[in-house]
Amino acid sequence: MAFHVDSEVGKLRKVLVHRPGLEHRRLTPSNAGELLFDDVIWVKRAKEEHDAFCEAMRKRGVEVFHAEELLAEVLGIAEAREWVLDQ
Repeated sequence: MAFHVDSEVGKLRKVLVHRPGLEHRRLTPSNAGELLFDDVIWVKRAKEEHDAFCEAMRKRGVEVFHAEELLAEVLGIAEAREWVLDQ
């Protein structure tokens, strides 16, 4: 499958998202710049905003895929898990 974008202004049909998690809880004022963040975020609030944004997209007909769920699904396939571990 080839991934591509046909338009920067066309209708969004599918999107891959990543919910804020452990990596954001480890963000501190001293490492924010190194990790390319302008500032430390409130993880609980970021999760709430992320969930609301995903729901808003779904209400508009966008198919939302969560990276963590896709990875778990792939790792549930023995051959795929072996390939990932080998790489």
